[in-house]
Amino acid sequence: MRKAILGALLLVFAAAISVGSSKTESAPAFGEVFPTAAFPGIQIPASNFNLDLAVIEYAPGAFSATDSHQGTRFYVVIEGELSISVGDKTAAYGAGKSVMSPAGAVTKLSNPGTKPARVYYSAIVPVWAASNPASVLAPAGATPPKTVLSASVPVKETRSVVNVVLMAFWFDPGAALPNHIMNEYNRGLVLEGTASFEYLDGGKESYTAGQVFDMYQGRPGTQANRSTARHAASHTWLATPGKELVTFLPAPTGLGAPSTGDAGLAAESDAALPGWALAGAGLGATAGAVLIVLRGRRRIMTRR
Repeated sequence: MRKAILGALLLVFAAAISVGSSKTESAPAFGEVFPTAAFPGIQIPASNFNLDLAVIEYAPGAFSATDSHQGTRFYVVIEGELSISVGDKTAAYGAGKSVMSPAGAVTKLSNPGTKPARVYYSAIVPVWAASNPASVLAPAGATPPKTVLSASVPVKETRSVVNVVLMAFWFDPGAALPNHIMNEYNRGLVLEGTASFEYLDGGKESYTAGQVFDMYQGRPGTQANRSTARHAASHTWLATPGKELVTFLPAPTGLGAPSTGDAGLAAESDAALPGWALAGAGLGATAGAVLIVLRGRRRIMTRR
């Protein structure tokens, strides 16, 4: 199913390219770092909380502490394979797989394999628990997991329920997303290189690896790579259920088609398939997809 959705989506992007440019072979490319994962109907614990973002690496044989966390945690495996226990369930999660650990659930992550593994992590942590979020039931191994990148962002929230959506994209030098409007704020973490955000009102911002950014609601613009090296960045959305995340404006010329690695094609997210996948699914048949592209608009939908 996922392969069919992504195949239809590639046709959509090919149509967009043909509308804007006759030379597509050399167009800079972008694609998913991991398949988008969505976790619908997440209860917000308090009006003030911290949104934690991180990339964590597990060497072969490494395992985390067994703990009970006071926040709700979300994981997407970026590479390798991890054994993840949440409550009384333990399962193997390969690249592209995702899982949620509810507040209070006893959780442990380990790498029983012979290759390193990485996971993208987000957590909603109440302010009152920020200084001591977890109760450790058993310590980490002699080789503990390594936090490669991390950030914590204070959030003030008026909603009681949100959809949590995790995305991450890589960009070749010169690649840019179509101009679009963020219908809701999202926070992100630059994973590598330099990410540029260029707004149609003339504003420009750039962030480097390890820096956190906040994409502005209702401000038209694009995310691009203006450097000479590849960049990648994550996005964690706290989305209103039923509301579109993004409204795309007419696409610029020379836009490259997204490219997904073999692991992303082979492994569906446990939670959902929104992001680029739902964008493709929502467009339906190829003829209808091309018609929408010709009209110059595409939308990424949250799972309702």
